[in-house]
This record gives sequence, structure tokens and C-alpha cells, in this order.
Amino acid sequence: LLAAYASLATRFEHAIELGALPPRPVIEYAFAFHSFTSGLAANELSMRPPPLGASFWTLANDVDMNTLWRSSIGSFVRGLADSPSPRDRRHPARRARSQPLRPGPN
Repeated sequence: LLAAYASLATRFEHAIELGALPPRPVIEYAFAFHSFTSGLAANELSMRPPPLGASFWTLANDVDMNTLWRSSIGSFVRGLADSPSPRDRRHPARRARSQPLRPGPN
């Protein structure tokens, strides 16, 4: 488990260094990622009948779980990149200056 955390932490550190994620403690990213993926895993397991699962998500039996995991994790990580750093939350004007211009609705 510690080796998995070290690997995850290294990936987040690298993303922060590259500027792909706002600077914040790596433990925050790791905790959020672990919580998110634990929820996906628990719900995937709950699709199975007892004693392995609760048969709760049987309506999702036709869902391609590999695609679901990939798209869900991709969306989660993209959302992390858009989240303000703790420093930016204290200084909203700084965040506004650091955000790229995005086209608005026509």
C-alpha cells in the first residue's frame, strides 16, 4: 500500500512541477484520488451478487467498466487542474489574472 501511495505521490509531484496542477500538498491530491477511486471500486463490486457484492448496481451490468473508469478518472484529473490553489482562494484577483481567457457564449 505504501509503494502504491509513493507511486501516486510521485505522479502528482511531477504534475505540479510541470504546472499541470496547482501547487498544493500532495497528500490532498492523493487523498482525493484515493477517495474517488475507492468509490468507483466499491460501486463496481456492488454490481456482483452476494457474497462478493450486494447486487445493488445490477442495472449497470451492461456498462463497459474500463471505459467508465478511464473517462471518470480523466474527468476527475482535469477537474483538479481547474481547481484553485489554497493561495489563489485567499486572493481571488490573483487567480483571475492567472486564468487563461476563455471564449464566452455568443
